[in-house]
Amino acid sequence: MLGEHKISTVVVSSNPLSREGLKAMLRATRYDVVEEAAELQAATQHLPEGTERGLILVAFGGREGEISSVDLRRAGGETKLVLLINRDDCAAIPGNLCEAASAIVDQNVSVETLSQILELIFSGLTVQMPGISARWTPRAQATPGHSDGHTEASAGWNSNVSSNEQIISVHKLSPRELDVLKHLAGGASNKIIARACDLAEATVKIHVKNVLRKLKTQNRTQAALWAIEHGIRAQSL
Repeated sequence: MLGEHKISTVVVSSNPLSREGLKAMLRATRYDVVEEAAELQAATQHLPEGTERGLILVAFGGREGEISSVDLRRAGGETKLVLLINRDDCAAIPGNLCEAASAIVDQNVSVETLSQILELIFSGLTVQMPGISARWTPRAQATPGHSDGHTEASAGWNSNVSSNEQIISVHKLSPRELDVLKHLAGGASNKIIARACDLAEATVKIHVKNVLRKLKTQNRTQAALWAIEHGIRAQSL
């Protein structure tokens, strides 16, 4: 994980039961719920003054109002907006919410998967569920580990849990490539992976390239989400 410090979190939903559900999901994580709100406009005001990293987690039901990227910047620090939605509600998401969101995720996601997705967005990536690409055009995000200014779009995923042995066998990943994939699932940069695995950074780049090719993924974001949805536990940093 990208550090163990607490991240101030505001949960938002027009439904009180949904807010309680969000708080329960986050109870055993490092996302510290400091307040709850029924509307998005009130959410940024509830983040503690001087917050370095903040999270606004929304159980989207269509009655929470709107918030923009400008509002998030005004909140100070690094504040991320994450929407948990029902697939049938994709078309109801306001355009400015789509633009401001760092992640749009199926509301039925598991706690473990949600935690890993949150780690990814705080490493600078964007995450979206399948079927909403036409509605959501996220801001390009710099990819950790790339020094050439390369950016990546977000990616969807499939829910197919596999064992590490199956992944090595079916996808022909070497044990070292599997280690690299676990680090990608945790949002690690090439430099961090190199240090953790005692490898040259150039060697890590080769392993990452091989992982993307073997998994038939286009970028690091897709590979990380593939790992999460196939039950590969992210490597702690």
